[in-house]
Amino acid sequence: MNNFEDMLSRICSAELQSQQNVIIDEIEDIVIYYPQRCEPVVPHVIRIMSSPIESIRARAFRIAPLIITEKPQTQSLLIEAYIDKLECSDLDVAWQALRFLPLYVNICVDIADKLISSAKRSISSREFGNANNYEEAAMNVIAQVINGTSQNFDSTERPSGEDGGIN
Repeated sequence: MNNFEDMLSRICSAELQSQQNVIIDEIEDIVIYYPQRCEPVVPHVIRIMSSPIESIRARAFRIAPLIITEKPQTQSLLIEAYIDKLECSDLDVAWQALRFLPLYVNICVDIADKLISSAKRSISSREFGNANNYEEAAMNVIAQVINGTSQNFDSTERPSGEDGGIN
């Protein structure tokens, strides 16, 4: 078995949440060192976009556009998963997905309007409770994308509710 197959085997066998760091490390290695062979990791990237661990989700959101760039045929699956996370009922996941909107719009220019519409729909369909500043922050991200002035998604500050978190 070659190194690629070893990595793919470890990804497929690592199912526990505690192993998600290992999985995402292996996925990144495959995307970097074997970009033309990265298609088999797509289901794992999609699964990890739902990780309860914020840093793991962030890595999955960053990796997906790299895969789309290398393997355009994966765009529909990865974008569908990304939009699903934008519309997720978990505001932490939705906010994190929204922070990556500029990256996805830049990579998937042909469907930028669809991505922006999904983000707007996600925001307008929510009851924010005490996280009212989420809507304002989210609209700022969308406005920056539309105006072409989007900042680095890692530096987009997360809105918080009165208790310090998004509810």
